[in-house]
Amino acid sequence: MKSTIIKVLGGMAAAVCMTAVAACHNQSKSLKTESFSASDTTAHSSFTMKAELPAGKDAASENIRRELIGVMDSQLAFICSYEGDRVFPAFEGEGSNEAVFNYYKENAAKRLRDLGGEDAAERAEYFDGEIPGWEYEFSLTKTADTLGYVVFQNLDYIYTGGAHGGMIGHGDMTFDRKTGERIKFLDGDVTGAMQPLLVKGLISYFSEYGEQMTEESLMEHLMLWEEITQIPLPTWDPHPSADGLVFTYQQYEIASYADGMPNFTIPYEDVAPYLTPQAQKVLNMHQP
Repeated sequence: MKSTIIKVLGGMAAAVCMTAVAACHNQSKSLKTESFSASDTTAHSSFTMKAELPAGKDAASENIRRELIGVMDSQLAFICSYEGDRVFPAFEGEGSNEAVFNYYKENAAKRLRDLGGEDAAERAEYFDGEIPGWEYEFSLTKTADTLGYVVFQNLDYIYTGGAHGGMIGHGDMTFDRKTGERIKFLDGDVTGAMQPLLVKGLISYFSEYGEQMTEESLMEHLMLWEEITQIPLPTWDPHPSADGLVFTYQQYEIASYADGMPNFTIPYEDVAPYLTPQAQKVLNMHQP
């Protein structure tokens, strides 16, 4: 599996008081969760799965759990479905976390076993040599837990016998610790207004790999449609860190596969004008 490392760039937001972010990041009373892991390996397929789900009975935990099970369903019940068709039904009922995990693990593993075996049988007719097996690694884990918010990350790896595998998933999802509501960080269409910050962040990302770019050379380097004249915001939601808001682009979203997953951190003092009231409240941000 190709290892993807999300780097955190940018300086501290010195002018912003972040009592729930900088001082308390990962130091609050943790959200109670349960973790599960399993694997299923055959001659032509390898399926691994790990998931962490809220275990509390309070409303916030239930709301987060419900959304995370929806993420699990959207990834695994449509596994390797190129037409977007569901390959097995969603879990129904009020089962335990373990029951939900086992349901998706068993059905997704069977799907991958079947497809990997069918692919190997077809290749064997004209391919002389070792036949690559199919791989899928599902990961849903809690990555941050503070007084104001909790972050879960869904990042999956898939390989179906081609030149290389790829990373997919929902990325980082941030929830209000008090209500369990998914947090929307950016207020409306701020793509145009945030261009200088996006350009600066991407130039910093590429500079980490020894590529010194100007704004002009950056735009030439990125893989954008000809009619697109500005850098789009990432499809994945940004997520908070101790240093600022982290933005991550998926593979091929704006750059080549070789460029990895461009990511950077925008300090809170810079991104503050574009945050929703909900985000500012949860982050406990106070402008001077």
